[in-house]
Amino acid sequence: MASTKKTPSKAISTSRTHKDRAKRWFSGAASACIVVLLLVLHSAYWMNQNFINSQNFSQKVSSVLALDSSREAIGNEVSDQVFKDKPILGRVAGDKLASIVTSLLGTDIANKLVTRVSNDTVVYLTSPKQKPIEISLSEIKPIIIALSKAVDVVDKSSSVSIDSSTIPDKIVLVEPGTIPSFYKYSVILAWMVPFASLAIIGLFVAIIRLRKLSIRQGFKRAGILLMSSSVLGMIIGPVVKPPAIAMLQSTNLRTLTSNLYDAFWSPFLSQMSYMFILGLLLLAIAYVRISRPSFLQKAR
Repeated sequence: MASTKKTPSKAISTSRTHKDRAKRWFSGAASACIVVLLLVLHSAYWMNQNFINSQNFSQKVSSVLALDSSREAIGNEVSDQVFKDKPILGRVAGDKLASIVTSLLGTDIANKLVTRVSNDTVVYLTSPKQKPIEISLSEIKPIIIALSKAVDVVDKSSSVSIDSSTIPDKIVLVEPGTIPSFYKYSVILAWMVPFASLAIIGLFVAIIRLRKLSIRQGFKRAGILLMSSSVLGMIIGPVVKPPAIAMLQSTNLRTLTSNLYDAFWSPFLSQMSYMFILGLLLLAIAYVRISRPSFLQKAR
């Protein structure tokens, strides 16, 4: 009967195969973790610069509110809210009110109103306890009525006048809980930064030592990881935007939220682009053969 015992050389070969396979699995898992952790670090930096930094946040919100599409969305939302219980009156006078509010938002008269909306938005998105985003009409109500009367004089076909009883003192644009606050996410990311930084260094060193990578291979691996993380980050934005906007039922608020999303997504996309370029640079270094200077070469 033939013996089924393995020879020592075969046993050693099988053991090495298992070890190599385990090393490859660990290297792959560690690389995937590094890609995600790099994204965590960039997200923390992005959130700190654009959300926690109230000055930057306010500037971005103010610039978004100054856009024509945003002013039109606010004007239409004000009109919809004013006439939501008076649909017949809304069909007649809604466009007029929306047009007047939209025009006012683009002037210096409504600067305080826009500033308040901007501040409310900052508090809404960055505070643990959300407050509604409101637009106060009490200060511009007399101007709206005066402009309405002027329109009636010019346009004789306008049969419905807007008076003070029609317009409320304030309108709630966004109720608390409609859009999630970024406060808890910023706190979580802030706590994860030191852990993520140490984990990235530790995992990368482990990959180099376990796989016995040369300096050139190390540059190549680092470049691939940076580029992979940046591509993943670039994909996330377009994927997250539709469900984020879909949470809002109002078409006007969706327009406004879309403009806000694009304004804050832009700097994150820039970060991902810089990381991709850095990864590409490391890859280029890995594939460039650097020769020793002639004065260091031994004479033949």
